[in-house]
Amino acid sequence: MFKKNLVHDESTVANTDSKAGSTAAMAQDILILLLPYLPRNDSQALFSLCLTQQVLTGKDSGVQKRGYKILTRLIDNDKVEVDIPVVLETTDNFLEGLTPAAKKVIRSQCY
Repeated sequence: MFKKNLVHDESTVANTDSKAGSTAAMAQDILILLLPYLPRNDSQALFSLCLTQQVLTGKDSGVQKRGYKILTRLIDNDKVEVDIPVVLETTDNFLEGLTPAAKKVIRSQCY
């Protein structure tokens, strides 16, 4: 459900200024609640999905934030095996898209 709505919401967010929240973000909220109950293979698939450029640098900042939250919780709960060099290489490939999101976080913490 999250994967399907992620693609759909990309075009919707680009064309509207809705503050209601996207369907993908709502699906992520449900996933966050279900994380403790996900089997390892589903957790690994979710980790891989959240570690994509579409989630971490997407136009919807809510989806971005929830993506980071899901990644963190999966790692903290030992639900996934993380190959750190691969994760770093993956995020390096879309560093340009991560920079604006990081600047927003830094600005919000400074003020």
